[in-house]
Amino acid sequence: MNDSHPDLPLDSSIIHTADTRKDVESDALEMDILRRAAAFQENFDESESGESTDPPVRAVNPVKIVLRNLRGRYLIAACLAVLFSAVGATGGFLSKYPIYVSGGIIQLYPTKTNILYSDTDDSRLRLFDAFVASEASFLKSPPVLERAVNSPQLQELGWTADLDGMSRLKETVAVEKKGGLITVTTGHRDPVAAATLLNVVLDTYQQLNSERLKLQDSVRDRELSRREEIILKELGDLDKQILNVGQEYGVASIVEAHIRKITQSEDVDKRIAELSISIASMSNSTKTNDVDLGDAETKRLVILDQAMADMLFEQSKQQAELAVLEARHAPEHRDVLEMKARIAVIDKSIENRRLQLTTLGKTGALTKSDSKAPTESADDLKALRNQFVAQRTSLQQEARELNGRMIKLEFLKDERSQLRLRLEEIRRALEQIRLESNHTLPGTAEIKSRGAVATRPASDKRIMFCLAGGGFGAVGGVIVTLAYGLLLGGYRFSDDLSEGQPNFPMVGVLPAIVKDEPEDDAGFQRAIYRLGVDLQLLLDMKPGGKILAVTGTSGGSGTSTVALALARAFTNSRLKTVLVDADFTDGALTSQLGLTGSAGLRECLLNGSLGGQLVDSDASLLRTLPLGNSNVVSDSHIARRQFAHLLQQLRSQCDLVIVDLGPLTDRLVARMGSAIADRVLFVVPAGAKTGLVNPALADLERLAPHRALTILNFAVPSDPRLQAV
Repeated sequence: MNDSHPDLPLDSSIIHTADTRKDVESDALEMDILRRAAAFQENFDESESGESTDPPVRAVNPVKIVLRNLRGRYLIAACLAVLFSAVGATGGFLSKYPIYVSGGIIQLYPTKTNILYSDTDDSRLRLFDAFVASEASFLKSPPVLERAVNSPQLQELGWTADLDGMSRLKETVAVEKKGGLITVTTGHRDPVAAATLLNVVLDTYQQLNSERLKLQDSVRDRELSRREEIILKELGDLDKQILNVGQEYGVASIVEAHIRKITQSEDVDKRIAELSISIASMSNSTKTNDVDLGDAETKRLVILDQAMADMLFEQSKQQAELAVLEARHAPEHRDVLEMKARIAVIDKSIENRRLQLTTLGKTGALTKSDSKAPTESADDLKALRNQFVAQRTSLQQEARELNGRMIKLEFLKDERSQLRLRLEEIRRALEQIRLESNHTLPGTAEIKSRGAVATRPASDKRIMFCLAGGGFGAVGGVIVTLAYGLLLGGYRFSDDLSEGQPNFPMVGVLPAIVKDEPEDDAGFQRAIYRLGVDLQLLLDMKPGGKILAVTGTSGGSGTSTVALALARAFTNSRLKTVLVDADFTDGALTSQLGLTGSAGLRECLLNGSLGGQLVDSDASLLRTLPLGNSNVVSDSHIARRQFAHLLQQLRSQCDLVIVDLGPLTDRLVARMGSAIADRVLFVVPAGAKTGLVNPALADLERLAPHRALTILNFAVPSDPRLQAV
């Protein structure tokens, strides 16, 4: 670089060609460019010295990634958002329809209302909550749904009578319970269909509920009738046993006979006792006076007197009847009092007869006067006593038999009474079932309200889904644009390239040319001038020429235009510059300079040295080495030694050698030139795919480590580096 260049004032002649001189930059802009160039020089000095080789690790900002991918595509994103929003809004509106709801109410009662018989069972009241829950579940149970979908009303609506139809109906019906009320609602797009669905479900529920109750009553009726027959048979058997035990007597007659036998037995015991006393008295003394003999005779007369015996028997009979009457009636009853009066009369007659017999015995009218009388009297008394003992035994045996029959009859009577009670209870239950099962009063479940045709929809979500569909559609348009940018990739802006490839410093951004010739585009020329200043500092322009290689990703990257513009910029900066066209792809630089057919690089490589192939341009400090017209030399015939020797020759004759190498990935000469050059300027066209740029930069990092620079070509005006100028 010339020593005087940094101190020279910069005027308009520096950045214009010889043919067209125009006013370009102000002094402030030139000073800014110089400061930026100095900053670049300082950064590169640090990287080349090895003080900092690893780029700093930056946190990934997802918002920044989204905005970067949408940058430059806002119009596309807006158009897609509007289009998708319209489609989403239309789809959301058409995906829903207004729902008409019809509702009904079922009242549940804790107990069933009866006509005549009251129900004392409160178990249903205690389990009322469980009863309500079971009825609510029964409304959506398979039996109700199956009968409902087979109804003529639902068949007219086109409802399928299969599992799918049952499932649809179950989803349509909503059941809520609160206390003893069950609210049933159905929703449908057609208000008439909603009311029909509800009424069919309610009717089906009522039918099944009635059938269930009738079935329960029928089962109970059959069971109770069977129990009635069994008890009647048992009663018949008991009656036969009672007849066998009682024979022609009833229980009361047997009780009366038993009491009579007991009374007679007691009277016989008294006579036996009296006879025993008399016999003992007669046995103890054979000499008795008349008085004693009279007493014994008197007692004997009392015992043997038939009238006395009849009255005693009647007394026992009347006492037995009195015992029966006292068991049946109160003591003040007339029959009891009459019987007591009769017994009193008999008792008085017995006492009078006893007095008569005593008087006769004392007078001796009825006694014997011989000496054998006591002996005969004692024998007679013993024989009589034996008769009374036999009679007592017979009476006791009969009393025991009567007592056994009485106990058995009482047991049979109690058992028959219990069976009669059970029979009456069963007959009462049968009467209740047969009477209450046919009545029309409300039962445990009553439909209070049926479904009516709704006039207004209960819910209309079309507007909400329309807005939601529009919103999702708009977001979808933005997402599609973002996804397109992420899938497409590429380096569209300068910060994409600088942050995406931190190992390759970006030294400039060139805008897209808006005019036919680069020389006529002020923005492009200003960017080239800034790039030239930065490269001068980075190349360290000391005595001895420098080699700057210009390469790119593929054809169309603009390497020829950039190389020519830089050469003219360096020439305007008073640097002797040689521009070499080494792009064996198409020789675009040679065509731009109008040197097609002229001898050039190919001839130099063929001859092994530089001859007169350099062509002077209209600028005195710029010379050009065209591609040449020899078809013998191609990209595959170039040797590194020959190419390096030629560049050394050119280096010795100028300050700067700019070599247009063309695409790095397509040509061998581009790889050789990148390895030989002092600096390599890699041109990345805006929008270039990362799949093309990244492999090329990876090769360049191996070929020219720490010597490669990047620029973004064809940048849009909204690029942040261009807007910062």
